[in-house]
Amino acid sequence: SQSRYRFKGISYHCFLTNRIQYLGHHPTWRDKIERFRSRLCKIFDYQLSKREAGIAKALLLGESSDVDPSCKAAFSATGAIHVLAVSGMHIALFSQLLLLSFGLFQRFFRKQPIQIICILVVWCYAILTGLSPSVVRSVIMFTLLQIGQILGKESPKNHSLLMCAFIMLAFDPDCLFDIGFQLPFLAVVGIFNFQQPLEKLIKPRHKIYRFIWSNTCILPSHFIFPI
Repeated sequence: SQSRYRFKGISYHCFLTNRIQYLGHHPTWRDKIERFRSRLCKIFDYQLSKREAGIAKALLLGESSDVDPSCKAAFSATGAIHVLAVSGMHIALFSQLLLLSFGLFQRFFRKQPIQIICILVVWCYAILTGLSPSVVRSVIMFTLLQIGQILGKESPKNHSLLMCAFIMLAFDPDCLFDIGFQLPFLAVVGIFNFQQPLEKLIKPRHKIYRFIWSNTCILPSHFIFPI
């Protein structure tokens, strides 16, 4: 546990009583983001029931502290506990919805400005959810992909993934030892390199069956590189 604290930048810890005196704090941009998150959480609490608000805050804002314990147990029993934390999957779905939505206005706007707007919106959402390693990885990959399309250049997926890892480690070398960094990258490496070989093993004739089989091949690709 000491090594884990050290990787998180924590060198010392102590135990305090319940009588804590607030001395002062210089506000930063993170404080403004946190206040905005708190306002959104209050909106969920006001509009939804306690159980539904907890799930909504976990799915949309990455705030899982208010999720009902019985709900967590139910998600855990079905193997979907990861859904209650904003991850790369959420960013991928959000970015695709953005591109599809803005794609309706291609008659009025050029594709490049739409892609730049989508990049900015996705980064704002990532900052709002706390910039976890899996979210940052997904956002950087999305940014690299869109920039490549804007410039008219495409690179192999593994090269983009390595560039993404390099950027993240350049800003925070300690994230190399974070399980939230290791598992998503290994899962994506498995998908990039083993999904298509697995998909070619069976070639359904019907489009629906091909779609189901293609998405089914993603699951075993996650476990090619176990930790």
